[in-house]
Amino acid sequence: MKIKREELIINTIAFKEELDRGVKQEDLLESVKELGLSRVEIRREFLRDIDIELKNIRKKADLLGLSLFYSVNEDFVIGDRVNPKLKTLRQEAELLGAPFIKLNTGDASQISVASLAELAPSFQSSVGLKLENNQDSLYASIKNCRLMMNKVSAADLPIAFVFDLGNWAWLGEDIEQAFASLAEVTDYLHCKNYRHVNGQVEIASLFEGELDAPSLMKRFSHVRYLALEYPTSLENLEADIARLLEKEN
Repeated sequence: MKIKREELIINTIAFKEELDRGVKQEDLLESVKELGLSRVEIRREFLRDIDIELKNIRKKADLLGLSLFYSVNEDFVIGDRVNPKLKTLRQEAELLGAPFIKLNTGDASQISVASLAELAPSFQSSVGLKLENNQDSLYASIKNCRLMMNKVSAADLPIAFVFDLGNWAWLGEDIEQAFASLAEVTDYLHCKNYRHVNGQVEIASLFEGELDAPSLMKRFSHVRYLALEYPTSLENLEADIARLLEKEN
């Protein structure tokens, strides 16, 4: 995809320092607007009074002309069943006007295709779903993610993959293997970088880590959505966006 400023999504983890101080996500929307952006991904784990905050976020986003997306740090599958909170999570996304929910994959080994297929009617009237590789050593592996996407396909569910560029490093898995296995089912890219510090993997901003993130992003020319998802300062975020857009021109 050609990256356009108006289509770039900022995940609110970019403002983690403020979130950790208790700043509400509705109060971060002005900063996104000041960056000249119009898409924001809200993170559920930073909501305290969920229904009230979601309504307030939607109201302010509408005033600012921002489109909202919804990141839920929960597994799509728990054991041999779809997460029982899925209906509630979709209702929350509807409050935001979000087109889909981003969930973690969860354990693909126990869920049956038949159980997944029971979800099919819900896609006619509810928000969509996308599944991401997080940093879970059990369920975010290439093997597990591919198995889940195979089962989703067999169940004829319109669920695509969210490929996080940086998260494979926490599992010690090869991003080239991940690309070969999952690029074809990916339509959303979460962008971050990483570096090794004293033997540990740490998150890095887009241009500071061990990945050539911009080159990797160009290989996902088919994706519909792209988000920056890493904690940083507002100044660094602004600089990264400018540099990223400059590379596109």
